[in-house]
Amino acid sequence: MRVVVGKASEPAPMIARLPSNAVLNPHWNARADLIRSRIAWNVNRNGVGYLKATGYQALSDWSGRADFMGKVKFDFPNNQAIYLCDTPDTALLKAEARIASSGCVRLGAWLIGRDTRGSR
Repeated sequence: MRVVVGKASEPAPMIARLPSNAVLNPHWNARADLIRSRIAWNVNRNGVGYLKATGYQALSDWSGRADFMGKVKFDFPNNQAIYLCDTPDTALLKAEARIASSGCVRLGAWLIGRDTRGSR
């Protein structure tokens, strides 16, 4: 199957585990290093409108949701927050070179046997 993996600067980690569960419409939180290196930098450069334009939400708690990483997450038993995720950018899955993520492995939702977005 086609997947999108981490760039050379942020490689996808190796893990040999079976998924423990699938979470539909999960809450996503950006890693602290990505907040510092990308999100905060872009907010400083482009203003707070950057957050809305790119699908981020600044939350004071977990009552809100952001779906910029996809509609499904496949958890693995590990203590490093390694998981597989769907991607809202399905064009990445069709690209010849699919080395574009920030370390995660992005895939379509076929693993659970149905498309979470309708037709693609």
